[in-house]
Amino acid sequence: MNKAQAPVIGLSVYSADDKYHYFPHDYINAVRRAGGVPVLLPADEPNISKLINALDGVILTGGGDINPERYNGADHPAIYWISDQQDKTEMDLANAALKYQKPMLATCRGMQIVNVLLGGTLHAHVPDVYGESTLHRHAEDKATEHQIEVAQESKLIQIFESNSFLAKSWHHQAIDKLADNFKAVAHAPDGVIEAIESDQYPNLIAVQWHPEICAGTEPLQQKLFDQWLNLCAIAS
Repeated sequence: MNKAQAPVIGLSVYSADDKYHYFPHDYINAVRRAGGVPVLLPADEPNISKLINALDGVILTGGGDINPERYNGADHPAIYWISDQQDKTEMDLANAALKYQKPMLATCRGMQIVNVLLGGTLHAHVPDVYGESTLHRHAEDKATEHQIEVAQESKLIQIFESNSFLAKSWHHQAIDKLADNFKAVAHAPDGVIEAIESDQYPNLIAVQWHPEICAGTEPLQQKLFDQWLNLCAIAS
């Protein structure tokens, strides 16, 4: 990809405290390896509507939990790191990306943001519903690895060229009610939804796992970023 034509990619930044914004470098590295220019969008950014036209694509990243009030959910002791500011910023960002048909890659919390924005709901705590036959987050609050099964009739399988692979996971919530016009196209062994697609939003790729964590060492996960950046280049 010609550097002069490198897609400019906006990445939503994790919520902030009174001194710092927190953001994993893995996302930045994955975008750069794919030929994109990463631009960090703060969790308290009030000018998303002004920025969206300057971006060729948007990545909704991971982070803490969405406030359950946004999907009429109940509180739960396991819910953590709620930021109404981040919720609003990312929902504004997702809404703008969908409205202007900007390619969007939504990972983990990002996929949940898209689902909630469009009327879906979440399970407050995965073990309460699915048990612990498949671990989605390590007991020491770190990533764990499990199998992903991809539907044969999906766009995602065209990227991975396989209907089964291992991926890094780091979450305790998951989609419950799926937003209208979406379909689940990948699942974990316990049935947790791991990817969603919609014909209404062909430029959206949404996955529950964290491809950025191991994209530097696993070409299959980097391929997700590579293929999505190609989509950004075509759409720009």
